[in-house]
Order: sequence, then C-alpha cells, then structure tokens
Amino acid sequence: MNRAKFSERYRSRREAARATRALDLAWRTVIFVIGGTLLGLGLFFLIFPGPGWATIILGLVILGTEFQWAIRLLEPLQNATRKARSATTNQSSQRGRIAFFAVLTVALAIAFVTYPTKFGFTVQPLFNLRSWFHEHV
Repeated sequence: MNRAKFSERYRSRREAARATRALDLAWRTVIFVIGGTLLGLGLFFLIFPGPGWATIILGLVILGTEFQWAIRLLEPLQNATRKARSATTNQSSQRGRIAFFAVLTVALAIAFVTYPTKFGFTVQPLFNLRSWFHEHV
C-alpha cells in the first residue's frame, strides 16, 4: 500500500471516529497511550542503550496526529532539519567540507605511511596494554 492510500484511509477512518463521541475519545486515548509509551521508551533509551532520539521523535509524531502540543515540540526539530538541509546544499559549506576531508585524508595517509616506517609492521605499540596495566596497577 502506498503512502497516499494509507494517509487517505487513515483520515477517512479518523473522521468516521470523530462522528461518535465515544469513538473519538477512544481514538485519542489509543493515540495517547501508543505515543506516550514511545515517548517514555525514548527517554529510557537516552539513559540506557537504544535509539533514544529516534523513539522520542516517533512518539511525538504519533502524538502530533491528535495533540497540538506535540506538534509544537516538534517545530524546533523541523527548523533544525531545514537549517541542516540548507547548509548541506550551500556551495560555500560544501567547499569547506571538501577541504576539511581532503586535509583529513592527507593526514591519515601520512600517519599510515609514518607508523610502519617508525615501528615496523607490528601493532604491538598500539596494543601494549598488558605492560601498561602491570606498571600502573
């Protein structure tokens, strides 16, 4: 099912539910429970490993289908997304990024050439943690 059909079916079902007060309240309650659960889960994921911000945004998008306060919370994110999009399409920003990555690439190439000439082809200096651990513990 494509996006337009899904959106159209959702809107028609939502309008049908608005016709009856009990169905309208039930619809809003279900949206609140699902969106609120995702919002709470996202906050949990900010503390523990997981997709915290993505879950928070998804919860706010779901809540935004019924509640204006959720849409107002999403507005700063939409503005930041617009600014980021315009910054990536800006020619001067692209030149700066290209220059930065060119310098970074040259620096990494020099590091990869210098390391084997100084230490040989061993990775022992990088992983000499055992001796460091015994010296400091």
